[in-house]
Formats: sequence, C-alpha cells, structure tokens
Amino acid sequence: MKTKVKKTTKHRVTYYYPGSFVANLSNQDIVDRYSIGKIPKGCYGLSVTDFTEVLIDGETIRGKETNESGMVFFGQKMDAEDVKNENDQEGKYDILLSNMRCNDYEFVVKTRSGWFQPVREGDVVLPADASSMQVWDVLEAMDAAKLAEAKP
Repeated sequence: MKTKVKKTTKHRVTYYYPGSFVANLSNQDIVDRYSIGKIPKGCYGLSVTDFTEVLIDGETIRGKETNESGMVFFGQKMDAEDVKNENDQEGKYDILLSNMRCNDYEFVVKTRSGWFQPVREGDVVLPADASSMQVWDVLEAMDAAKLAEAKP
C-alpha cells in the first residue's frame, strides 16, 4: 500500500494579555501571516509564526513554530527619560529604570493595559487604538525587512 503524505505550511497569531506575574497567551490559527482579524479587547501585543503540518495516512504531525515575527505592541514607546517624566509618585518606577539599565533596554513600551514590556530589535510599537489594517502593514514590513537582510 502506498503512503499518502501531504505537507502544509500554516500560520498562527499569538495574542498577549496581562496576567498575574507573566503574560497570558491566546493562540489562533490564521489563513496567512497578515490576516489576524479583529484585535481582541484587552490584548496588549501580538506575534505571528509559521508551522508545518504533515498528513501521513490520515495522521497529522505538527512541526515546531518558525519564522516568528517581532512583537507588535499597542501602547506608548518610552526611553528612560520618558519613564522618569512619567513618574508622578516618587520612586514609583525606580525598579523599572534599574531593570532598563541592567538589561541594557533602550526602550520599553507602556502597553494599553498599563504594563511595561521591553522593546527589542525587530519589535514595533503602534498606538493603543491601532487597527488590524495597521498591524497588517507592519507585519508585511517586518517580513520584507527579514527578506532583505537574508539576501547576500
């Protein structure tokens, strides 16, 4: 009997929400890397990955996630000076400022939920009220930049 094999590349968006100590995540398979649909309420950021599914004689095997986009945050990008100026209560952000120095974070984002997250190379910060179309444009630009870097 001949073995039937079908390989498919699929895409997934991961939405990030505030949690008690770490982010809560919600994953959703999507038709392509840019069709993320409506941004869920309470979500402060997202990333997109690819994965491969192989169907062998009716059994599906899922590969690891690859081609991860940078984070797309919703909020306000801030440097250390911005954080100091945000400080309406003496010492309120001292630990954040110390973490920024110690971890060499040039920027953080104050998310629309009020959390602070480090902004790393490849991440993008959009306004808190960004639309799905703005995210689509950013994800396309991120992928184009990766392709340009990969070319010799």
